[in-house]
Amino acid sequence: MSEYVQTRSTSVDVSELSLSKQQCESRLASIQELEKSASVVNEFRGLLDSSDSIVAFRALEVLIQIASVSNEHLTRVCQNLFDINKRIHHLLNVSKDILSQMNCVELLTDLVRHEHGYQFLKQNGHLNDLAKHLSRDISADPFASLMTPAIVKMFAVIARARSREINESYPVYFRYLFASALDEDVINSQLNINLALETFIFLFEANTFKFYLHENFRGDLVRLIQRLVWLLKNCINDKIKANSFICVAFIISADPELLHGEQSDARLMSSTCAPKDSRWYSLAHDLFSILCAQIADDALLARMLGYAKKPFVDLRLASHFYLKALAHTHFGLRSLFRPSKSVSQKELIDGYLLNRSTELEKDGMESKYELIKLIVANFTHLSADLVDELVGEENLNRMSLFIKQGPIYSVSESSVAFESS
Repeated sequence: MSEYVQTRSTSVDVSELSLSKQQCESRLASIQELEKSASVVNEFRGLLDSSDSIVAFRALEVLIQIASVSNEHLTRVCQNLFDINKRIHHLLNVSKDILSQMNCVELLTDLVRHEHGYQFLKQNGHLNDLAKHLSRDISADPFASLMTPAIVKMFAVIARARSREINESYPVYFRYLFASALDEDVINSQLNINLALETFIFLFEANTFKFYLHENFRGDLVRLIQRLVWLLKNCINDKIKANSFICVAFIISADPELLHGEQSDARLMSSTCAPKDSRWYSLAHDLFSILCAQIADDALLARMLGYAKKPFVDLRLASHFYLKALAHTHFGLRSLFRPSKSVSQKELIDGYLLNRSTELEKDGMESKYELIKLIVANFTHLSADLVDELVGEENLNRMSLFIKQGPIYSVSESSVAFESS
């Protein structure tokens, strides 16, 4: 499969380069000034060693924020002056204060977003220590499970951009995610299942991550899709069901960014109907085929529309993610508007898309509005014959009118008052 690389031309203002240089010189001067100020260093060390855990942790938080600025700040200030490495090791491996440990992991998540922060935590073994936590038997230490969500979140931040590296260096992470998502004990494991699904949703926002799983964990990915379909059909936990909807949507989406919130018209037009020759389109099409092998696309659409009309806001909004995922690919539009035994075109368009009574809350109204904007934007890029085949010019014009009227619109009714005799 050929690689497609998007490049973007950039122009740099000389004044911006000058400002950046001044900032660097200012930062360097600040570091040098701090290195010479023994009283400030000693006073801050006193705060770090304070018997008051809150004071000590706040001091550490300041150090983490400083370390995030640059590798020089991390090395010369946080490590050389205050030995941040020793303090992190103490919190993660020696301290018995579970709250401090949880907060420490949250702080390190901010640091690991930066290349120098990631390398620092990896080279000093902190990531390895946290990865081991995911394979621990927490039955002996019930409080240990409280750290799991923060650790899973931290590794998700790394894995989204470094999928291969995380799999090779910390294979326990992927094993943990798949095992949690595939756990059949929904009642007793609902927290872990939701955590795994929400993490996968975050990871599937990156097409590169989906591509890596598709190439290296295809069997696990197929089993995950099978499990999501089962949850959609059978799970009685609404939060798990809603997360399953959203996870499926991100799996089959060729452009996951379009599934989020309000998009500008320019953004919609620039990413409409992913080209058939792009690897993201091919990836989305293959994943959609895997999904349809578990449940017919018209049956899944009927199920989604059923939940989209229910009074439960979370389920309604979750179903919008799936409909948006279908709306920006050729195969998705065909699946959405092709007449079937399960869902007629009239039921879809008149009964749901153009029926404003299905949404009573502002969030739902705006979400459906974004869905219809996405549909219309994509249809304007298709041939007239294909538009006529799928939706018809009249229905397309009605959806365009829906957009002009805005997300919140009600038909005005005129009435005449008569004076009683």
